[in-house]
Amino acid sequence: MNYIQEINAFYARVETNPLSGSAVCLWHTLMHVNNRAHWVDEFTVAASVLCGKSGLASSTFKRARTELKEKGYIQVTSRGTKAPAYRIMSLCRVVEVGLGYGEQEVNGDVNQVGRGSCDTDQDIDEVVDQGVNQVSDQVSGQGMDPLIKLNNKKQENTIPSTTTYILGFYNDNFGKVTAYIKS
Repeated sequence: MNYIQEINAFYARVETNPLSGSAVCLWHTLMHVNNRAHWVDEFTVAASVLCGKSGLASSTFKRARTELKEKGYIQVTSRGTKAPAYRIMSLCRVVEVGLGYGEQEVNGDVNQVGRGSCDTDQDIDEVVDQGVNQVSDQVSGQGMDPLIKLNNKKQENTIPSTTTYILGFYNDNFGKVTAYIKS
């Protein structure tokens, strides 16, 4: 899940299908919790934790959660007395009708063209592969290990000692440094 693309797709969808402020706040809180969980498909979190992080009262939280469920932003699975399991629905793969930007089908996934559009996993893999190939071509063309070259550059660009720097600054701005000033 790409955090920024999901947020952009979220606001593109909210423009045509408004949500209450508490639902928007809860959605962002759920995105944050899922980010902290390293973007798992399904995660569990107690209602009290979500209320604390979002600043919503318990009754407002329940209304916001119901609104997000009904409008297809999240799925909630009750687990009895345990914390419910949440699944955030990817908005990048949802087609919004009436945005006026057109739609495009790519590799079986439907993506919006224009606002909120997201890359398919295949497109992302191609970009990553292309970047890795470019880097490996550059490294093989250099004829030496890039870390060694980097270390050589660091040695060439060393910062002069503080004393040398200060004396040079004084010479440039105030005149020749006398023996009295040096000590």
